Amino acid sequence: MKNQFKLLVTFLIVIVFTGCKKEEPEEISAPISCFTYTVDELKVTFNADCSENAVDFFWDFGDNETTQVGSPVHTYEKFGAYKVVLKVDNESGTNSVTETIDLEAKCVRCTCYNDGVPESSQDFCGSDEDKKNFEASTQTLCSVSAGNSGTVICQEI
Repeated sequence: MKNQFKLLVTFLIVIVFTGCKKEEPEEISAPISCFTYTVDELKVTFNADCSENAVDFFWDFGDNETTQVGSPVHTYEKFGAYKVVLKVDNESGTNSVTETIDLEAKCVRCTCYNDGVPESSQDFCGSDEDKKNFEASTQTLCSVSAGNSGTVICQEI
């Protein structure tokens, strides 16, 4: 009986100590910020899917605009170079990456020809829509100045 009692006490002690063992919390790795982007004139689509262990996102688009959306779409007011910063964090730390995005206007040179002879040229830089409007207005002006026989040829420069 004494042996059974000792065995029972030993068994209970083992259960208590193994059952009350505290589990170690899983360590969370520090975040790594990363982004890619695609440009459509002044509209830029950002993607932060390559960031690792990120919980919170903070974007600074370099034009006094910010957001906390993970993968935002941002439209700039004008063409130019912008320093974009993505900061990510989690409970283990913070990380950021900076990249300069250069939004270039598309430029064309439109030349007015009268009977095959170049009369004048104009250059224009802007969005695709603005470029089409410029080409159309140049065609109208060329036709008027050349007595409806003018032709405009526009080339990207």
